[in-house]
Formats: sequence, C-alpha cells, structure tokens
Amino acid sequence: MSDQWDSWLDCTFCSNFKKMAMGDRKAFFAEYSTSADFNPLLDQTDNLILIPDIAPLTEDHLLLISKLHVPSFSALPGEYFSEAELLFKRTLLRMTEFHPEAEIFVFEHGVGYIDGQVVHCGACNRTDHAHIHVLPLPKTNPSGVAEILAGDVAKKFPLRLSTLSSVPSASLRIPAGNYPYLLLWSSLDFNTAYLLIQDSLDYTIPSQIVRQMLAVQSLGLQEEDSDRWDWRNLVDLYPHEMEAMIRSTAQRWCA
Repeated sequence: MSDQWDSWLDCTFCSNFKKMAMGDRKAFFAEYSTSADFNPLLDQTDNLILIPDIAPLTEDHLLLISKLHVPSFSALPGEYFSEAELLFKRTLLRMTEFHPEAEIFVFEHGVGYIDGQVVHCGACNRTDHAHIHVLPLPKTNPSGVAEILAGDVAKKFPLRLSTLSSVPSASLRIPAGNYPYLLLWSSLDFNTAYLLIQDSLDYTIPSQIVRQMLAVQSLGLQEEDSDRWDWRNLVDLYPHEMEAMIRSTAQRWCA
C-alpha cells in the first residue's frame, strides 16, 4: 500500500494514511491541539478504515474510507465490497447500540468524470478520495431523511435517479459507472438507497449540499447558518467543541 500512498501524496487522505502507518496519531486530525491523546482508528479491515469525521454534525459522525485511492465507492475493485459490507454492518450494529432511538443516515458524494472533467457532485473539494459518511440523526419523519433529501435534490437538479437495495454494494457500479453521484440511505427505509447520478456539465451541485440540507431537515438550523454545518467553519470557529465530540466518539467506540 505504501506505493499507492507515494503516488498520491497530493491527496489529503493518502498522506494521512501514510502518517498513520508511521505511528502519527494526529493524522487526519492535525487541526486539533490534543488529537494525539486519543486513538481515532475506530475499526478497520485490510482495505478500509473507520474514523470520526473531522467536523461532526452529530455525536458519532463517522467516515468509512477506502485505503486505496479511488474517487468513489463505485470505483472500488469488486473484491473490496465484501469487506465494505462487513465493516458497514459492524458499524451499523454499534451505532444502533449507542443510539437506539436514532435514525442512522449514510451519504456519499461520489466524485466522477463527465467528458473527461473531474466533477465533485457536492463534495467539499478537500479530497477526491472515496469516503462514506455514517451518522445518527433525530427521527423527524417516518419516511426517513434519505427519501426526503433525494426528493428535494431531484427538484433542484436534473439528476438521474436510481435505487439500490443496500449500501455499500457492488451493484452501485452498474448504474453509476464513472459518473459523479450522490448516495443516500436511511435505516428507516432499510432496503432502499437513493442514487442520484450527474451526467451533464450544464449544472453544478453546490459544495456540501447534503450537510446543508441535513442541517435544515434534521438539526433545526437554517441554510444561512453555515458556521454550524460547513466543515471548514466548524473546524475554524468551534475547534474545542469539535475536538470534544471527536474525543467522545473515539473513547466510546474504542472502549
């Protein structure tokens, strides 16, 4: 794997993987002063890791990350999906244990290509390295937030909608191909994941669109409250609060 990291030193995630392999416990969380005091590695397989999000929207907001540099989970080698499904199931079980009354929500901004151009499809542009968000949310609607957000996004942008029976799954590769996409799943609609595929350069999906919509739909915030949902603002303006949430997650999941 070191050859892979050496080939992608301009990737934030790959450089942090290399630091982690060399024993740097501040990897991924160097923005926080005491991040070396806790273990951010919550779980892993040979090819994937689970860590806290650097700017969590809620307690136990996690990232499931491929160790291999690919732009999205749809680009993972087929043999990786059995690992991804196993790690996700373990994560979901523990998340449900820690948050039995919560709706568990999953989303991915799958980076892809249109006419040879890299398109982030709402990703934050920090990295084009595949990662999936997993976080608990208060239950606000029996339909589940994935269905609601998929409908809201589809009203604003002419994305091609497809559904999958599970996440993460190798079936993602067929409808998505190399195109950028949004992937949305909720534990309240367990057997349906919403895949919204961008296949045109005629429009741009705003950066961090899912974080923004979650803030409004599930967390009682307003769109203009970007200091409470934009990951950069959270890191810059509330470092002590973010670090405390990350530390709490690490202690709970590594106990």
